[in-house]
Amino acid sequence: MNRERQRKGILSQYITVKDLFRNLPHAVIREMMNCTVREYLPSGSVLFREGDKGMDLYILAQGRLRYEKTGTDGKSDQGEFHKMDILGELSLFTGEPRSATVIAIRDSELIRVPRELALKILSSHPQALLQVTTIIAERLA
Repeated sequence: MNRERQRKGILSQYITVKDLFRNLPHAVIREMMNCTVREYLPSGSVLFREGDKGMDLYILAQGRLRYEKTGTDGKSDQGEFHKMDILGELSLFTGEPRSATVIAIRDSELIRVPRELALKILSSHPQALLQVTTIIAERLA
C-alpha cells in the first residue's frame, strides 16, 4: 500500500510538472495515475522504430533519448529529447506510423499515457490540446 502511494506520488510530480498537464483538474490527474505506466529504458535500447504503429503518448521523466529520422529525400535527421519532453504526440492524433526511431542514450524513465486516455483528456481540456498543438508546430518548424 505504501509503495503504491509512493508510485502515484512520483507519477503525479512528473505529470503535473509538464506544462501539458499543469492546469488539469485533480480528478483528471487521479484518473491518469490509475492509467499511466512507468517504463524504464536502458541505455542503447529502442523505444520505438520509424514506421512502427504509433499509439501512446510518452513523457520523458529522467534520462535522455535520441531520435533518428530519414526524410523523403533520403537524408537523415537526428536530435535529442530531454527531461520532461513529450514524445509520440503526432502519432497520437493521426494514428500514423512513428516518424522516427527513438533510442535511449542514457538509462531513461518514461511515463506512458495510453492513447485512449490522452485523447479523452485532450478533447475535454482545450488548454492541454493547445499545448500539444504548440509542441507539434514547434517541432515541424
